[in-house]
Amino acid sequence: MVKVTKYPHGTISWMDGISTQFEADRDFYQTVFGWDVEMFGEVYCLFKKEGDTVAGFGRMPDAMRADGVKSQ
Repeated sequence: MVKVTKYPHGTISWMDGISTQFEADRDFYQTVFGWDVEMFGEVYCLFKKEGDTVAGFGRMPDAMRADGVKSQ
C-alpha cells in the first residue's frame, strides 16, 4: 500500500463511511484491506494500516436510517 504524505490542493484525503450494518461492514473492510481497527465506543472506529490511520467508519444513526439514507 502506498503511503501518501502530501496531497495537492483540492484533493480528497480522508474517507469516512457510515453503515446500517456496522459490525459486518467493519469486519469486511478489515479482512479485505488487512486494516487494524481502533474502536471508539460501539458506534465508531478508525481503520489503521501499519500504525497509520487510513479511514473512519461509523454506525448510521437511527434518525438517518428512518429518513431512508443508504449506507455510504
